[in-house]
Amino acid sequence: MTTKQLRGNRRYALLACGAVAAFLPGTRSRCCWRQWPLYLLFELSVLLARVFEYRARRARRGQMSRMNAGRCVRASWGGCRRK
Repeated sequence: MTTKQLRGNRRYALLACGAVAAFLPGTRSRCCWRQWPLYLLFELSVLLARVFEYRARRARRGQMSRMNAGRCVRASWGGCRRK
């Protein structure tokens, strides 16, 4: 799953957290208080996934620029220019 999918399905995550909290032992009024820490853990995981996804994308971009640093790219007029 991508972070975009996780962010798009937040309402389902909230529903799932409510369902899990409802099955934990205790009174119904405590159900609401148990739901929010579960949802906050979900949001924290989405935030961490975005950070790691950003770092991986940035590392891939840096690796590609190092690979292409010495290559000669054909220009439209037939000459060679450095990229």
